Amino acid sequence: MLYADAAPGLVAGVFQINVKIPEGVDAGPQPVVVQIGTASSSPEVTVAVLP
Repeated sequence: MLYADAAPGLVAGVFQINVKIPEGVDAGPQPVVVQIGTASSSPEVTVAVLP
């Protein structure tokens, strides 16, 4: 994780998370799950990984 805090310039309550995707991850849509404590994001969320 590179950054996790309030999103600068956006309304209060918007949270920004910057991460580095490890080498070797296949190109295309990849699932992303964010967990904070016992709460998790929806498993249908994806990030596009470019070749």
